[in-house]
Amino acid sequence: MITLQFAGTGTDTTLRLEDFLRQLEAVKKALRETQRVLTRGKGPDVHYRVVGISRSSPYRIQLKADAPPSSASHVATLERTFPAAAEEIQYRGKSPRGFDGPALRAYQEMASELEQKITPMVIETEAEGTEEAIRGEVRSVSVDGQLAKRVGVLLGPKQYAFGSVTGRLEQVNIHSGQNVFTVYPAVGPPRGVRCRFHRELLGRVTEGVDRYVEVTGLLTYNEVDYFPEEIRVQSIEVYPAEHSFPSVERLRGIAPDATGDKSPEQFIRDLRDEEE
Repeated sequence: MITLQFAGTGTDTTLRLEDFLRQLEAVKKALRETQRVLTRGKGPDVHYRVVGISRSSPYRIQLKADAPPSSASHVATLERTFPAAAEEIQYRGKSPRGFDGPALRAYQEMASELEQKITPMVIETEAEGTEEAIRGEVRSVSVDGQLAKRVGVLLGPKQYAFGSVTGRLEQVNIHSGQNVFTVYPAVGPPRGVRCRFHRELLGRVTEGVDRYVEVTGLLTYNEVDYFPEEIRVQSIEVYPAEHSFPSVERLRGIAPDATGDKSPEQFIRDLRDEEE
């Protein structure tokens, strides 16, 4: 069980609906990123239901994991790690074990409105079935805008380099002039690499959807991740669709004179002799 408590910073401590929903969405994202780090993206998905909410400010929202009994230990680990990670970042200025850039940024987003539109947020967890829960112990931590600043320090100053990224192009978003897409390298971050492009490249982007491309431009790195977090696109090379490549059967006999007057077997033997 996770309980959140916060209020608005105005005189009546109430919140605008969009601020309230944005904060809950940020908490959801932080939980999802924590789960990804713990399971390395291979564990069961854990979703939460709202089982209690106060009618007046300060708001207390109770969240209960909607997961089968077989996932109880995983849920307990998640609910212990969530407040502990927030505390590690805010009060010790350290990155929790295994946290990468996306996980840190999710916590930064969760704290970005605190002390501005929202009061410091109290996170309480009581992992069901654990010894702490049996003893009636509740883990509680209060986070504020300092957490967001700490993440900024941990990610460090941006570093830039000119280069390219190769992978499958997906998730194009041109709404409100955002002009972004994601490239998923064969070996790279599961989240992919965010790519920002100028409108004049939209035709190439459209051509490359769901195909392998090489994106060249200005890469942005942080101090935590090995792979770039973003690229400012200058050019896009779209590779041929996979179905356009000839099969092995179709390649048979395509170059009958490639070995000259030698048989294929003799040609291979001669190559091996030269290497020796």
